[in-house]
Amino acid sequence: MQGARLPTRPRPSIKVRAALASGLVLGLAAGLTVASWTDAERVGATFTASSFGLQSSLQGAAYTSAPSVSTTVTGVYPGSASYIALKVKTAAVSTAGTVSLSAAADSAGLDAVLRYRIVRTLASCNAAAFTGSPVFVVGGASTYQQVSAALAPTSGLAVAANAATEVGYCIELGLPPTGVAQLTYQGTAGTATWNIVGAST
Repeated sequence: MQGARLPTRPRPSIKVRAALASGLVLGLAAGLTVASWTDAERVGATFTASSFGLQSSLQGAAYTSAPSVSTTVTGVYPGSASYIALKVKTAAVSTAGTVSLSAAADSAGLDAVLRYRIVRTLASCNAAAFTGSPVFVVGGASTYQQVSAALAPTSGLAVAANAATEVGYCIELGLPPTGVAQLTYQGTAGTATWNIVGAST
């Protein structure tokens, strides 16, 4: 008859292996880190400056963006008056703005006695433009600006963007009926120059 077996105690080597295995698992768990996925975007913008430009028409000629345009007036005498039509608008591709006129003093030759006045109009530029109740830009019904005196910029007049609208001026230029030294100025010439001053809005 076989005797009952006594329970065997685990061998030390098995205990050691189990402990090592357990420690390995704990070590992996402690070393794990959890991180979020990341992404980055970049946003930019391109900026382009606007453009502002003027063009003018003198005496009914085609509009031009040339820096200087001119006309010739002959046969000036005391008491006479000549009329110059000037129209201004923005360029075909331009922001809106304002327009004014200015002039430097010039007393060379006939300019020493020339005088002028200016009204705002898009209609015919002649003596009739200065009768009734015109809108004077320079001078008045009985007052004039001398070419020999500087003209500060006049009040700005609005012009729409992209050549949509135009501003019209009529300039009356001449000599007073009296006070002009005949022997001094007969046969002389002068050059009256106005600057068109524009500013974008």
